[in-house]
Amino acid sequence: MLFSFLCNLFIPNKCSINAGKTIDDILAETEPGEKTKGRTKQFEKTGGFEKALKDFEKMLPNNIREIVTGKGNTGKLGRLPDGRRINVRIDSSAEYPTLEIYNPVNESSIKIRYIK
Repeated sequence: MLFSFLCNLFIPNKCSINAGKTIDDILAETEPGEKTKGRTKQFEKTGGFEKALKDFEKMLPNNIREIVTGKGNTGKLGRLPDGRRINVRIDSSAEYPTLEIYNPVNESSIKIRYIK
């Protein structure tokens, strides 16, 4: 785990000692989504909430906990080895299941909308 953390610290998204998927692996299976005015990049992928949850788990987050969304549905929140936060939720403002990776350093987000 320490190796993975240090590797990701110096080479973000490219270290995979635990054979987990990187965000680049997940994004390779997406299409560009709607452009935003801010620091969020959006992508689209098929599969619904089940696929979003599988992608969340493949990223091997730690400190996973259950969350309740603003609409009263559930999801999961965790932290990636490089310090970014990751969450998966069954609904979002776009009304699709969403996997979101948030970088607190530059306050940017990557959102993948899972269209059925």
